[in-house]
Amino acid sequence: MSVEIDQSGKIENTSVITILAFSNNKNGYIYMKPLCKRRLRNYFSERKKTRVFIYKTFAALLYVMVIRYKLRGDINIDIEYPGNMNLIKSYLYRIFKKFGFHSENIDLYFVYVGKRSRGHCLAIHEYRAKKHIRENEVTFKEVVEILDKI
Repeated sequence: MSVEIDQSGKIENTSVITILAFSNNKNGYIYMKPLCKRRLRNYFSERKKTRVFIYKTFAALLYVMVIRYKLRGDINIDIEYPGNMNLIKSYLYRIFKKFGFHSENIDLYFVYVGKRSRGHCLAIHEYRAKKHIRENEVTFKEVVEILDKI
Protein backbone atom coordinates (compact mmCIF):
# COMPACT_ATOMS: atom_id res chain seq x y z
CA MET A 1 0.00 0.00 0.00
CA SER A 2 1.34 3.42 -0.93
CA VAL A 3 0.94 6.54 1.22
CA GLU A 4 1.59 10.14 0.11
CA ILE A 5 2.72 12.68 2.72
CA ASP A 6 2.75 16.42 2.13
CA GLN A 7 3.56 19.43 4.31
CA SER A 8 1.89 22.83 4.38
CA GLY A 9 3.49 25.63 6.36
CA LYS A 10 7.25 25.30 6.52
CA ILE A 11 8.85 24.40 9.85
CA GLU A 12 11.28 27.31 9.62
CA ASN A 13 8.38 29.78 9.28
CA THR A 14 7.59 30.07 12.98
CA SER A 15 4.65 32.44 12.53
CA VAL A 16 2.32 29.90 10.86
CA ILE A 17 1.04 26.45 11.66
CA THR A 18 2.74 23.40 10.12
CA ILE A 19 0.54 20.59 8.81
CA LEU A 20 1.72 17.13 7.76
CA ALA A 21 -1.03 15.21 5.97
CA PHE A 22 -1.16 11.78 4.37
CA SER A 23 -3.54 10.06 2.05
CA ASN A 24 -4.09 6.59 0.64
CA ASN A 25 -7.34 4.67 1.13
CA LYS A 26 -7.61 6.56 4.45
CA ASN A 27 -6.20 9.95 5.37
CA GLY A 28 -5.13 11.97 8.36
CA TYR A 29 -2.96 14.82 9.52
CA ILE A 30 -0.90 16.16 12.40
CA TYR A 31 -0.07 19.77 13.13
CA MET A 32 2.35 21.89 15.12
CA LYS A 33 1.49 25.35 16.39
CA PRO A 34 3.77 28.36 15.80
CA LEU A 35 4.53 28.72 19.52
CA CYS A 36 5.77 25.13 19.62
CA LYS A 37 8.04 25.77 16.62
CA ARG A 38 9.50 28.88 18.27
CA ARG A 39 10.18 26.92 21.46
CA LEU A 40 11.88 24.20 19.41
CA ARG A 41 14.01 26.77 17.57
CA ASN A 42 15.10 28.16 20.96
CA TYR A 43 15.75 24.62 22.21
CA PHE A 44 18.11 24.03 19.29
CA SER A 45 19.81 27.43 19.55
CA GLU A 46 20.55 26.83 23.25
CA ARG A 47 22.36 23.65 22.21
CA LYS A 48 24.11 25.41 19.30
CA LYS A 49 22.39 23.13 16.77
CA THR A 50 20.43 25.70 14.78
CA ARG A 51 21.40 24.24 11.38
CA VAL A 52 19.63 20.91 12.01
CA PHE A 53 16.50 22.35 13.63
CA ILE A 54 14.39 22.00 10.48
CA TYR A 55 15.52 18.52 9.46
CA LYS A 56 15.37 16.90 12.90
CA THR A 57 11.97 18.43 13.57
CA PHE A 58 10.68 17.22 10.19
CA ALA A 59 11.99 13.71 10.93
CA ALA A 60 10.34 13.76 14.36
CA LEU A 61 7.02 14.82 12.82
CA LEU A 62 7.25 12.03 10.25
CA TYR A 63 7.90 9.54 13.06
CA VAL A 64 4.88 10.80 15.02
CA MET A 65 2.72 10.43 11.92
CA VAL A 66 3.93 6.89 11.22
CA ILE A 67 3.32 5.82 14.83
CA ARG A 68 -0.06 7.54 15.35
CA TYR A 69 -1.59 6.29 12.12
CA LYS A 70 0.30 2.96 11.95
CA LEU A 71 1.50 3.68 8.42
CA ARG A 72 3.10 0.77 6.55
CA GLY A 73 4.27 0.00 3.05
CA ASP A 74 5.62 2.56 0.61
CA ILE A 75 5.68 6.05 2.10
CA ASN A 76 6.10 8.77 -0.53
CA ILE A 77 7.20 12.00 1.14
CA ASP A 78 7.00 15.24 -0.81
CA ILE A 79 10.39 16.87 -1.37
CA GLU A 80 10.17 19.84 0.97
CA TYR A 81 13.90 20.29 1.55
CA PRO A 82 15.80 19.44 -1.67
CA GLY A 83 19.32 18.19 -1.11
CA ASN A 84 18.62 17.16 2.49
CA MET A 85 16.51 14.07 1.92
CA ASN A 86 19.27 11.65 2.97
CA LEU A 87 19.85 13.64 6.15
CA ILE A 88 16.15 13.54 7.04
CA LYS A 89 15.99 9.83 6.19
CA SER A 90 19.01 9.08 8.42
CA TYR A 91 17.44 10.99 11.32
CA LEU A 92 14.19 9.12 10.82
CA TYR A 93 15.86 5.70 10.77
CA ARG A 94 17.88 6.69 13.85
CA ILE A 95 14.60 7.54 15.63
CA PHE A 96 13.12 4.20 14.53
CA LYS A 97 16.11 2.38 15.97
CA LYS A 98 16.13 4.26 19.30
CA PHE A 99 12.44 3.63 19.91
CA GLY A 100 12.59 -0.03 18.84
CA PHE A 101 10.32 0.47 15.84
CA HIS A 102 10.75 -2.23 13.21
CA SER A 103 11.17 -0.35 9.95
CA GLU A 104 11.24 -3.47 7.74
CA ASN A 105 7.59 -2.86 6.84
CA ILE A 106 8.31 0.67 5.63
CA ASP A 107 10.01 1.92 2.49
CA LEU A 108 10.65 5.67 2.43
CA TYR A 109 10.79 7.56 -0.86
CA PHE A 110 11.18 11.27 -1.46
CA VAL A 111 9.17 12.25 -4.53
CA TYR A 112 7.34 15.26 -5.87
CA VAL A 113 3.80 14.54 -4.72
CA GLY A 114 2.21 17.30 -6.79
CA LYS A 115 -0.70 19.67 -6.37
CA ARG A 116 -3.32 17.14 -7.46
CA SER A 117 -2.39 14.63 -4.77
CA ARG A 118 -5.03 13.89 -2.14
CA GLY A 119 -2.33 14.30 0.51
CA HIS A 120 -1.58 17.80 -0.76
CA CYS A 121 -5.29 18.69 -0.90
CA LEU A 122 -5.80 17.59 2.70
CA ALA A 123 -2.68 19.43 3.87
CA ILE A 124 -3.65 22.71 2.24
CA HIS A 125 -7.28 22.38 3.41
CA GLU A 126 -6.21 21.87 7.02
CA TYR A 127 -3.61 24.64 6.73
CA ARG A 128 -6.34 27.09 5.74
CA ALA A 129 -8.81 25.81 8.36
CA LYS A 130 -9.42 27.87 11.48
CA LYS A 131 -9.90 24.94 13.87
CA HIS A 132 -8.07 21.65 14.22
CA ILE A 133 -8.72 18.43 16.09
CA ARG A 134 -6.87 18.56 19.42
CA GLU A 135 -5.77 14.91 19.22
CA ASN A 136 -3.80 15.68 16.06
CA GLU A 137 -1.60 18.30 17.71
CA VAL A 138 2.08 17.50 18.21
CA THR A 139 3.40 19.19 21.34
CA PHE A 140 6.80 20.55 22.24
CA LYS A 141 7.19 17.86 24.89
CA GLU A 142 6.52 15.04 22.39
CA VAL A 143 9.09 16.33 19.93
CA VAL A 144 11.75 16.97 22.59
CA GLU A 145 11.33 13.43 23.96
CA ILE A 146 12.04 12.12 20.46
CA LEU A 147 14.92 14.51 19.77
CA ASP A 148 16.67 13.81 23.08
CA LYS A 149 17.11 10.19 21.93
CA ILE A 150 18.99 11.06 18.72
